[in-house]
Amino acid sequence: MKRVLSSVAKKLPLQFRVLYRQFLLRVVDLEALSIEADVTKLLGQMAGILILYSVLTTLGLLMATGRLSTAAADLGPLIWRTQQSFLSTTMLVAGLMAVISWDNIFPDRRDAMVLGPLPVRPLTILLAKTAAAGAVLGIAVLSLNLAMSIGLCLVARGIPYFPGNFAAYWLTTRSCRRW
Repeated sequence: MKRVLSSVAKKLPLQFRVLYRQFLLRVVDLEALSIEADVTKLLGQMAGILILYSVLTTLGLLMATGRLSTAAADLGPLIWRTQQSFLSTTMLVAGLMAVISWDNIFPDRRDAMVLGPLPVRPLTILLAKTAAAGAVLGIAVLSLNLAMSIGLCLVARGIPYFPGNFAAYWLTTRSCRRW
């Protein structure tokens, strides 16, 4: 997997890769943070909190389904409520990430002063900024939903139907992220 990602990354233009790295570190508005704050620590802590919430909720779901009878009438409403809860939480996290990085999609004065004299196309700058914001959103959604998607798919119909349920869950989560 790492080789595939590195080969894809090497095919991207060097200007895009450099700008993407820089914009990824500035995806959160630096003026909103304290003086000694580090963006990488902030994003890591946010991902850690989302993973912890997901794991704890998944463990709660697994313990609740262990106490219930195996009848579909008991299991269906619990799974439905949990899915709705996590999809709404995913939309909430996507909205929060949009609020955090709302001002960083378009180039600001600093970008214009630094990148203006360089031979970099404006489209490359815009695509790098958009890709950085999308990567942060993707990491947030993935860290929130990974444990729950595995838990729900195992509880819903078991291991034989796991691939289909897993794909359906992520298609639903991805389509909710678009809105």
